Amino acid sequence: MSYATRSTVVAFKNAKQASLYCDHVVPLELSELIPVQGSGEPQLFDILQKLLPPSLVDPEAPRSVHRGVVKYSASYLVAFPESLGITSLPNGETLESRAKRQLPALYADMAQVLESVAEPINGVHGIDPLGKESEATEDVACQLAGLNIVDVDHVSWRHLVDFREDTESLRKLQNLRLFFHEKFDGKPKEYIEDSLLLAIEMHDEALKKFGFETIAGALECVFSSKSLAALGAGTITIAFGAPLAVGATVAAAFEIGAATLKIAKKRRALSDFRRFDPVSYLIAARDLPRT
Repeated sequence: MSYATRSTVVAFKNAKQASLYCDHVVPLELSELIPVQGSGEPQLFDILQKLLPPSLVDPEAPRSVHRGVVKYSASYLVAFPESLGITSLPNGETLESRAKRQLPALYADMAQVLESVAEPINGVHGIDPLGKESEATEDVACQLAGLNIVDVDHVSWRHLVDFREDTESLRKLQNLRLFFHEKFDGKPKEYIEDSLLLAIEMHDEALKKFGFETIAGALECVFSSKSLAALGAGTITIAFGAPLAVGATVAAAFEIGAATLKIAKKRRALSDFRRFDPVSYLIAARDLPRT
């Protein structure tokens, strides 16, 4: 299994899955990025600017991407007008015959785009244009993208792009990749999927336990206090020259302060657990809003 600090992949299909685990994605099935009219989703080139490797992004160029990407996009839309909602063509041409006629030009433009990628391409995700499953890749990010762990098909591109750019998400993703590389090298896909799903389940159970212990521990700390019990009984003996009610109130304040400190420590532990558990990135991705 290979490990790359920055992962760049070509996605023939399922660009959302690839973008969840890989730093840079060259999506070739552009219909996956074209928004439904009126959906409020980012436009095609706005998404591409966020996914493409730096060598294919050019803020000074039209659409802010490499001219080869613009050319490929135009060829794609000509070959597959149905991706824009077009259901019929003039002169009796069918969508199938249009695609067949345009494929040679589309493949030529695709090759130009891939040749323009300056970064090392770590793998291929999805199905190639000939309809064959791509060869297995050893790259950690690609292997993660190929697993059936988190379904992001119904997560909007807007939410997915924001998630990718979040600093905490990036740190969690790096932690997940390191964990994956160290633990699952040489393991079969089925074993990896089962292990990660079990780890997610254990994470959820641990969070529930954290929450229960935090509340129960604080209540035990406060309500087991002898000073609070005395205060509740209303005893009027003298303590340190003051009525017990006053002394008990001071003692109670210490008890409550101890409970507050205990809660704060639990919260810090819970925050650390959420941040550093290797599957916390998968948990956060699972909880993204769905449409």
